[in-house]
Amino acid sequence: RIVRIPPPVLSSRQVREMQEAAEAAEVEATEAPEMPHGWPVGGIYTCEKEDERAITVAKRFEVNVDKLVQINKVTYPGLNKTVPLRAGTLLRLPLPLAHDQAKESWFEPAQAILNKLMSARHSSIFAAPVEWDEPDSGMEDYPFIITQPMDLGTVEGKLLSDQYRTVDELAADVRLTFGNAMAYS
Repeated sequence: RIVRIPPPVLSSRQVREMQEAAEAAEVEATEAPEMPHGWPVGGIYTCEKEDERAITVAKRFEVNVDKLVQINKVTYPGLNKTVPLRAGTLLRLPLPLAHDQAKESWFEPAQAILNKLMSARHSSIFAAPVEWDEPDSGMEDYPFIITQPMDLGTVEGKLLSDQYRTVDELAADVRLTFGNAMAYS
């Protein structure tokens, strides 16, 4: 005699976690665009010699020099196209010009959607990182529940500084923003 055991009943949280894990695996399975020969691991270039300039790095890796400067301006406020760099300076590279054209197909629509989200009536709570460490916030447990904080302001900053290689990376951060809100509520 065969006894059939019913499938386990999953809570909505378990189902959501399984869906998120499947989405994360799908994003990882998506191949990153093939980079040119000699492209540094992770897109981070370490200046090899003194007096190297952003413009020469941009030419070497065939990237837009203005984007290269814009992305790295946060870390190096005095950076411009021709300022001499020290050996060991780390520069995050934007997508190569050939790949940049493919990005243009999703960049503007994604930016429009993000702007619409950020201008929605109650979006201000998602516009900046959660200030859980403020006195009397009552959110002392926030970092224990939310291990990967994200907000729409950070998403916008990453989008404008060319830190998303694919639209899927952007979508994952937007989902993370709202997922964190649901998880903590």
